[in-house]
Amino acid sequence: MFRRSMLGSGSLRALLACSVLFAAGCGSDDGEKGPTGINGWKGYAAASYCKASAGFPGDDVALCAPDPEKGMQLHYGPSGSDDVARWVLEPGKESMDCLFVRAPSTADLYIGQLIGRSRPGSHHLQLSYAAAADDGRPEGQVGPCGSIAATQFIAIAQTPELDLPDLATPRPRNAPDAGGLDFEGSATRLDAGRMLELTVHFLNTGTEPLLKEAWVNIYYRSAAEVVRVLEPITLISTGIDVPALSSGVVFRRSCSTTTPRTIKYLQGHSHAGMRRFSAWQHHVATNELTKVYENYDPLEPATLLYSPLSNNPAPNRDLEVAGGASGPLELAAGDSLVWECEFDNPTGLPVRDGGPGQGGQMCYTFGGYVSPDQATTGNWICLATTPPSL
Repeated sequence: MFRRSMLGSGSLRALLACSVLFAAGCGSDDGEKGPTGINGWKGYAAASYCKASAGFPGDDVALCAPDPEKGMQLHYGPSGSDDVARWVLEPGKESMDCLFVRAPSTADLYIGQLIGRSRPGSHHLQLSYAAAADDGRPEGQVGPCGSIAATQFIAIAQTPELDLPDLATPRPRNAPDAGGLDFEGSATRLDAGRMLELTVHFLNTGTEPLLKEAWVNIYYRSAAEVVRVLEPITLISTGIDVPALSSGVVFRRSCSTTTPRTIKYLQGHSHAGMRRFSAWQHHVATNELTKVYENYDPLEPATLLYSPLSNNPAPNRDLEVAGGASGPLELAAGDSLVWECEFDNPTGLPVRDGGPGQGGQMCYTFGGYVSPDQATTGNWICLATTPPSL
């Protein structure tokens, strides 16, 4: 996916000269495609790259910023030639911090598309609204992250490329082109003047230094263009305890909903040592489970869309092919999302809850939903409980 370039300091200066322009756009191309669209989709922007070379992996993924009338960019990384050393991650090292950028003050803007790119070494990018205590931070500051339970989740990327929606999906004949994160005109609120928090987690498991850098482009939709409001899903679990020198340890949790929700996308979140992440819909009316999601890669988990326009592959444990249910995913009042992680722990110490640098594990579910009756709003955030035996 990435092409490594071993070039000298002149190329590094070229990269940094480009990076300082990101806030105002890099070059004249704002990433919009012409009327032919992308795989038949006309209401979306294509990724447009700023050609630069620094001698680090990922020189070819620097995104041009959108036209300021069409969107905004969050850029995490060097700001100039005198600001390089603190962004270099040496072999065997790990870091996680947050970039804080304030949203525009316009009140009727929504997020209709997200494009993100990271240099190699990125474990995940998470875009959220900052906690209230962080709203007074200076814009553009990089520092410690807030509490996940106090923030409002927008999107997460655990691959070097974030594309919501995934424009690699061809537009079916006669399908609408409403310009939303789920191809159906659903968009996320961009709260006027709120501080956005971009969590950036890098790991260097190789033998050469890496440059920590990431870009996230937000493309606006006006209120008049939004068919449904896409709300976040943040399902948090605690109680992980994987004994030393163990394998196949299963950890299961669930969250129920008191109102109907139409799930638009899901992604499991975990760390190295997770063998399998599975999720089901528990139908309260029949006490049955329907598998909706399964993933086998803790570092680059699949994001599955649930829409009449998207077909997900069937999961295959033998081949470790992620997949899940296809079509709409409708939760009735009283239904639950049930999920479990299967962990291995080859170390001599137990693995418990914890974040990066703590040797800990996570088993979280992120995603987005819309309210079918438009009566439910806000983040579906839940501290998971242990489900009954099902």
